[in-house]
Amino acid sequence: MTRTQTIQRRTTHAPKHDALATPGKDPLAGPDYPAHAWIPRSRIEPNPNNKRKDYDLNDDFLQTLRDGDGPEIDFIVFPSPDTPGTFRLHDGHRRWFGLQRIEELNAAEAQEAGQQPPQGETEEEREPAYACRIKPELTHDAVGQLLGQVRTGRHAKALNDRETAAALFELDQQGVTRETLKQATGWPAQKVAQGIQAGALSEASQAAIAEARPNYTPDLRDYEAWCQLQHDPNMEAEALAHMKNSGTYPEHAAKLVIRQRQEQATFERLLAEHQAAGITVTDGQLPDGAVELDSLPRDDDGNAVTADKHAQCPGHAAYFPSLTRASYYCATPSLHGYQAPVGQPQAKAQLPMKKIRQGNTEYRLAVEERQKFWKGALRSRTDPDQRVLRCVVELLEHEMPEPLRSKFGQIHTTDIYKELVGSVADNWIANARTAQLTWRLFGRYVATMEWWMGQRYSDALWRLDRSMASSRRDAARWLRIAEQLGHTLAPVEKAIVAGVQYLDDTAATQDLNVDEPAAADPAEAQDESLGGDLEEEADEDSDEELGDDPDDSDELSDLTAVA
Repeated sequence: MTRTQTIQRRTTHAPKHDALATPGKDPLAGPDYPAHAWIPRSRIEPNPNNKRKDYDLNDDFLQTLRDGDGPEIDFIVFPSPDTPGTFRLHDGHRRWFGLQRIEELNAAEAQEAGQQPPQGETEEEREPAYACRIKPELTHDAVGQLLGQVRTGRHAKALNDRETAAALFELDQQGVTRETLKQATGWPAQKVAQGIQAGALSEASQAAIAEARPNYTPDLRDYEAWCQLQHDPNMEAEALAHMKNSGTYPEHAAKLVIRQRQEQATFERLLAEHQAAGITVTDGQLPDGAVELDSLPRDDDGNAVTADKHAQCPGHAAYFPSLTRASYYCATPSLHGYQAPVGQPQAKAQLPMKKIRQGNTEYRLAVEERQKFWKGALRSRTDPDQRVLRCVVELLEHEMPEPLRSKFGQIHTTDIYKELVGSVADNWIANARTAQLTWRLFGRYVATMEWWMGQRYSDALWRLDRSMASSRRDAARWLRIAEQLGHTLAPVEKAIVAGVQYLDDTAATQDLNVDEPAAADPAEAQDESLGGDLEEEADEDSDEELGDDPDDSDELSDLTAVA
């Protein structure tokens, strides 16, 4: 069907039942007007008092009118006060101008193709007519005309994203191409794919989410993540319980449950591999007298005892503070030629190993979600109320966090900087706006702090049973900044900010006032002399974890082996 045929299908002459019975009289001349009539295009004019100026006659909207999928409601008109027999539009201006634009395009196409008007038809017969409702009472009612514009504009309501997603899912099932769906929605390809996935979520799962979080409106990301749970009642129940207990949003709860299942599978595989290799594996606390390898004295060249070097020792053993990583220790170092570490005995974890593993999993997921937030935020080119600039000044003005002191100058060489901040043209600074410069500078702070908080052993930051008070203060300070700039804190992040022990209801609250540092912990004295609370693990892959920079072992200073 051609465009001309389509437009004629939508704008034809009035059916016989709409014509007035009185012969020889123009039914549109008044003063008695029919309630409904088909009015020729030449007798309809836009309302000069219409306040809408942007009709947005985009290609998608015009194609919708051509395809016959646009609004099929009548135009609402009223008799013109100036020209008898002519009517002014009250409602339907966008459709009106869209139809006129289509007729112009059709005429141009016909002329370009050398087509001639059908023979035997007069211009009046070819003129389209539109179905209209006539309201004579509006002719001299300027207030009614304006109120009508406000009311109809307010009630114009498109499908929301979730409703659109449900339609996209069914269209995808019917074989409609992604390109067609992009054109129909105006969404980018990534959002179309997200919508299709989200649209697959069952009504039962949607109802369960609504019941668990009655005051929260889920978005496509929530539904997309939850779709991976809806066919496993146990996983869905776990995610719902997490939402209710921690108050987190559906996307985070779903990702957490999925992560826990994945890490449990990894743990079972690693455990089997260690047992097959004859390595003793303990579950829980270190045995009395045992010392982790990174706490044993280093050799004359400063190299730490690695798992490979220690594998032949009869005291070689491992435990899993994380479901995805083994930590190695010597069960009886004094009996196997290792000098006992100088200083205080190695502290044991005060939390059950199950909670330590759960907290570590949640912390790492929170790091990923926060870095995803920063990656989007750093693309911003605005700085409302100079909030970002204030954060930059605050970080410089008051007790700069240790990671900024040690790593800020080299952070641009790391992968996380390239991922979060990215590269720009060499000459961009000359033409950059102030807000762009602020965000670019702030990107270095973001990359530095996120590099530090995402390191291998940084998940211990959430635990109050570790001697890491100053590091937790730096972490809490950074999380507050992230929250101020729009990041939604995960439950484990909220606990760090509040200074309470996550997953332990009996833990006492700790004051994290960064302007008044807590009294020094004697157990931290040695670590503080290295520039921070934490020590990175000095094993074979430590340089890889630190970006292949062997000097990072001194700079990190905040990465301690988990209990």
